[in-house]
Amino acid sequence: MANELGEIALGLAFVFGIFAMLAGFLGGALRRDALTQSAQRAVFVVYLSVTFAVGCLLTLLVRSDFSNYYVWKFTNAEMALPFKICALWGGYEGSLLFWSWIMTGFVLAVVFLNRNRHRRIMPYAIGTMMTVASFFLAVNLFPAESNPFKTWSEVLADGTRSGIGIEQLLAARPPRGLNPQLQHWAMISHPPILYLGFTGFLIPFAFAVAALITGQLGETWIRAVRRWTILPWFFLGFGLMLGGRWAYEELGWGGYWAWDPVENAALMPWFLGTAFLHSVMIQEKKGMLKVWNVILVILTFAFCILGTGITRSGLIQSVHAFAESKIGWMFLTLLAAILIAGALLIAWRWNMLKAENRLDSLVSRESSFVFQNLILMAATLVVLVGTIYPKIAEWLEAPPLMMGPPWFNMIMGPVALALLFLAGAGPLFAWRRTSVQSLKKAFILPTLIALPLGILLYWFVRRRFFPNASFLGEMNGQSFFQSELYTNLITFGCFLLAIWLGLIVLREFYQGARTRGRTVKEPFFTALWRLTTKNQRRYGGYIIHFGIAVMMVGFAGKAFDEDLQRTLRPGVEGQDTFQLGRYTFRAKAAHAGTQGNYQWNRLTVEVLRDGELWQTVHPEQRLYANNPDQPSTSEPSIVMRPLEDIYVVNAGPAPQAGGFIVHAWINPLVTWVWIGMALIAFGTVICMLPDRTERRILERVAAAEERLHQEVSVGARS
Repeated sequence: MANELGEIALGLAFVFGIFAMLAGFLGGALRRDALTQSAQRAVFVVYLSVTFAVGCLLTLLVRSDFSNYYVWKFTNAEMALPFKICALWGGYEGSLLFWSWIMTGFVLAVVFLNRNRHRRIMPYAIGTMMTVASFFLAVNLFPAESNPFKTWSEVLADGTRSGIGIEQLLAARPPRGLNPQLQHWAMISHPPILYLGFTGFLIPFAFAVAALITGQLGETWIRAVRRWTILPWFFLGFGLMLGGRWAYEELGWGGYWAWDPVENAALMPWFLGTAFLHSVMIQEKKGMLKVWNVILVILTFAFCILGTGITRSGLIQSVHAFAESKIGWMFLTLLAAILIAGALLIAWRWNMLKAENRLDSLVSRESSFVFQNLILMAATLVVLVGTIYPKIAEWLEAPPLMMGPPWFNMIMGPVALALLFLAGAGPLFAWRRTSVQSLKKAFILPTLIALPLGILLYWFVRRRFFPNASFLGEMNGQSFFQSELYTNLITFGCFLLAIWLGLIVLREFYQGARTRGRTVKEPFFTALWRLTTKNQRRYGGYIIHFGIAVMMVGFAGKAFDEDLQRTLRPGVEGQDTFQLGRYTFRAKAAHAGTQGNYQWNRLTVEVLRDGELWQTVHPEQRLYANNPDQPSTSEPSIVMRPLEDIYVVNAGPAPQAGGFIVHAWINPLVTWVWIGMALIAFGTVICMLPDRTERRILERVAAAEERLHQEVSVGARS
């Protein structure tokens, strides 16, 4: 019954989605409030219908109703309840339904909060949002392979319809269960948060399209979508880092970022969203970069659709990607429609998008934002080429190029340094033009402090992990950009500029709080808090920049990691230990057992530091008999410390040599990646706090729009 009700709910959502789309566009074109209100009500019906459909699929998953093909593919009866719920987004059919639910939730929230605002552009925004939402509902509803409610009778032509009962069918084909690598705590939160980022960028895109259609290209649409842009930008970035944490704890390879195509698919719109959030400040203050901002918004959402297509088309191979499907062409069609429609609208309104002012100087805050945007666009292009070129080369039968992590790191290292510099230089530059004298005054002190601190940090980390290595390294026939010297220069530059950026941010807080304290006679920390909460956008942004600086220190630590793999035989003297850096790893015992839907094989490994017992870890290997696609996983044991992580993997038995294969890593400074992520989250919360000044501006704009709307309505009736 839940299968039929779910399909009916999806069909109802699609019908009302089309109605909301048409009513929105017609309501805007005809200036008919009744049509716009009908579109708003239809959005509510769409959301309720999709929510009901999600509830139906969840019911099937939780009850382990294996008559549903999707439930059979991604769950089994022994799976824990949280992972049965996670199966909702574990396959592309369910993930598309979940995507549609989040997207229509965003649309409903925007419509509700703006029901009495932006009367000129809201109808077109509703029409645009529901066009995209209807597309996703159609993908879920019409192609049989992407329908999450299809049953076995619809999958097998000679299956249940020919008299085979579900019990006999399941006995012959046991339920597979969720991919074992996805049965991890981070997968409970990582995909939903990432989807909030992808789908949330629909809102600024829809407002940009509506502004282009109506010609309302001033600051109104920019102010209306600022928070609706910060929110998905944060979710996308936070989701990426949660994915990195999942990869670090689950995949057993010692790392958290591999420049995987699906990782890149989410990174590209995050780069473009970052550029837009900085660029809009110039439009608000100077009336510049109007066309640039519209282009950035359209490209950001276009890359969200590209990422969705990459993940679900099967064009690329990735541990994160879904199985190959035939719906990739549908996403490419939507992507082409977005780009073509956006280009036509921009060409139509080109004269209205001209800048009101010009860039006065290359040494100004405006210029720093422009350079930052150019670098972020270049970074997006690099990631795009590195992601899709191998597939294009395969199609064209061209010579393949090695575009793995070393290639990305080689190119993106200087990009990271340039962005760190501009993030720190921006607050030091004045608007319009910066004098040489003020430039010297602003730069000298943080540079003089950061230089010795950067040298000290680099020397300390290098001495701790590679005490005998040379800074220059050896070329070994490699080019300069592949050499150890190049890596060392990038790492040192990252340490130096991260400290420099952090000092500038701290100085901005200190000077602002001290000035406020003297002016209004407040204690320093009271002044600091009120300064931050009354200037949320500025100081929240500073906290985010500080978090990025901290995170970059953690990223730079990757240059110092080291690893070793050996076969150990527990209890056999001379064959039970190996040395890595200052640590000795000693296998003490092996244990086996069964839990839930897997069998486990666990090692007890003692970690000795400088000859003394320091930690005992228990790396584990798990065997999932019911899942032929991914029968086993390695569950590493990780000891996290501020300076380094000790990462130990049980890679399984070594049949020929006897014993077990143990792989250990020493990963410096990884903890600072997660600390930086937390600071970015805190800064984003500060940015999202209510802004009284902005609220008053929006209220005045809404009042003016209402008066104009009433005048137009009276004129139309007369």
